[in-house]
Amino acid sequence: FYWQPALFEPGETTMQIHFSDAKNKFKAGWRSIRISDYIYLDSTCTPVRYNGYDFIRINQFFALKEFRIKHLGFNIDATWQKVNAPMKNFEGQALHLPEWVIRSSVFYTGFWFKKATEVQLGLDLTYLSEYYPDAYMPALGMFYWQDKVKNESYPLIDFFFSMKIKRARLFFKSEHLNAGLMNTTYYLAPSYPAPDRSFKLGIYWNFYD
Repeated sequence: FYWQPALFEPGETTMQIHFSDAKNKFKAGWRSIRISDYIYLDSTCTPVRYNGYDFIRINQFFALKEFRIKHLGFNIDATWQKVNAPMKNFEGQALHLPEWVIRSSVFYTGFWFKKATEVQLGLDLTYLSEYYPDAYMPALGMFYWQDKVKNESYPLIDFFFSMKIKRARLFFKSEHLNAGLMNTTYYLAPSYPAPDRSFKLGIYWNFYD
């Protein structure tokens, strides 16, 4: 495993145009990312320089919106992206990214017990459309390119609950709440499934001198 002298440090340039409306809590725009001298590990874990065009282009269109109706809230952050990284003499892309990336939250915020306790509970959702994720090489501690195993579209759902009582805050969170409920196993990388449903419980206490 070695770096060839012809491999140079990659360069990245980003251009962005967006519209923002703070009053209505809305933002949308376009982002273009240009990567030159892109270096990656190929399917044999050999470091190579991108051999398609002179650079890789990633175009992204994004929108963020927040809704609030009394005690209920809803946030959504959606990105559609297209990668232009064709490989010479090969029907594939040197860089794989999901076409859609969506992060969303729906939550309730209010005061209970005669406004003595502040409570928040809700769901977080992360959605990735189907794509070929990079595989992982434990010996190198690095990811490498592959096009044999495709991840299906899948939502990751978390549940959270927190309660603030004076200077203490109690919280509970269940990550990957939908694990085992969709007749499929989601893989972060080939042969590396996402963690099963987990539960976290804790307390945060702010002490004063």
